[in-house]
Amino acid sequence: MRDTCVTSDIWSFECQRCELRWEEVYEAWHANDGHGGDVVTWRNRGMICCPPWYDQACPGCGGLGAKVLPSHWHDGLGRGAGHGHVPRPRRSA
Repeated sequence: MRDTCVTSDIWSFECQRCELRWEEVYEAWHANDGHGGDVVTWRNRGMICCPPWYDQACPGCGGLGAKVLPSHWHDGLGRGAGHGHVPRPRRSA
């Protein structure tokens, strides 16, 4: 049996084309690969996806290359408490 630990985090983005700002919730599934190494699988809305920092498309204009905003950005106001990790240990069967 392989142990799996899932962390959930909110990532904030800004489109370099239309300047839209938005947030997405990502889950990072951390697991042992069975050979002593670690594997991380990213999920967004329940679907396996690329890491949040890789080729984000803007939901408004479809432009590629959105940038990740600093963790203190929140609610479009540039202020807030930040995004803490919320670990949720899970075991896979």
